[in-house]
Amino acid sequence: MSDNAVSLNIISFDIPYPPDYGGVIDVFYKLQALSNLGVRIHLHTFMYGRKPSMELEKLCQTVSYYPRQRNPRHIFYKTPFIVSTRLSKLLLRNLQKNDFPILFEGLHTCGWISHDTLNNRLKIVRNHNVEHDYYQFLAQATPHVFKKLFYQLESRKLKNFENQLKFADCLLTISPSDEIYFKAKFDCVEYIPAFNNSLEISCKTGKGSFLLYHGNLSVEENLKAVGFLLENVFNKMEYPCKIAGKNPPKWLKTKVSGLHHVELIENPGNDELNSLISDAHIHVLPTFQDTGIKLKLLKSISQGRHCVANSLMVKETGLESLCHIAESASGMIKMIEHLWQIPFDESMKARRIQIWANKYSDINSANKILALLNQKIN
Repeated sequence: MSDNAVSLNIISFDIPYPPDYGGVIDVFYKLQALSNLGVRIHLHTFMYGRKPSMELEKLCQTVSYYPRQRNPRHIFYKTPFIVSTRLSKLLLRNLQKNDFPILFEGLHTCGWISHDTLNNRLKIVRNHNVEHDYYQFLAQATPHVFKKLFYQLESRKLKNFENQLKFADCLLTISPSDEIYFKAKFDCVEYIPAFNNSLEISCKTGKGSFLLYHGNLSVEENLKAVGFLLENVFNKMEYPCKIAGKNPPKWLKTKVSGLHHVELIENPGNDELNSLISDAHIHVLPTFQDTGIKLKLLKSISQGRHCVANSLMVKETGLESLCHIAESASGMIKMIEHLWQIPFDESMKARRIQIWANKYSDINSANKILALLNQKIN
């Protein structure tokens, strides 16, 4: 490793291993790509349910863990819940021990961004969403009154707290639409696509034997999509269907148990999920939330065969031409019936490789971040 290697503090909102849900996928493979370029990473990560990992020790010079303070009283604080529960004094003390640049992963980790002891530090924020929009969508998606009130309150707090981003030297957005939003408010904004470990397209050719929806099944957005599929698409056909994801609620288990051709795979491991994605014939990917970038889309395109999605799922991703777009349930059914007969062939894979290389290269994205760091440092 070069003596001129860049050292960098990265603050993660959650332990980014295993990389098995949206946000941590971007964080983990960013760590991997930056480490491969020789960046000396000092990782600071919050923990609440996930365990410390030796995989992170391999990529980072140091790894520091901080408990997330999830006391319900934080709901009544002026600071957003997702920020106040990560406001660790130990984190601040550890950041003060060096003078390296700081990469804040998400607004969640920006509790100390305006602290006067960090005034002279290079500070970069990776925005995973326009957070107040995301929480407003969550409020609209949930049928639970308390959750709806919490999400609405959190959305208002996040909109106010977003002003703290003025203390950052640069913002990295995860989607082109987020780039437009933040450029209207802040000076230095760069679009860096989601990191995803997709150094190459690895999808299988031929035919799979089932339809697949995968995602974190404790997230309101994904539950709304699954509910839509079960009520309007999967129950209208006899093709084998699989739903895979973390922590499905009881109502989903009950609903799936009444459909003989639908299988629910709870909490699949990383290898099992990758096998499901590779073996499926069609990925069915609706969303009703126009925020950020959907990591499930990137994983399905890079590892899977045919992808059926609505326009909100692919909006401004540059991957529209690699999916079969259907807006309604009836449109999805017709598209699935058509694609079920069609093998995924080498020409389809070659097209993906060509488009993917221009849009979602972890190496290119890591080099952009490294160039930005060197530019700001020098």
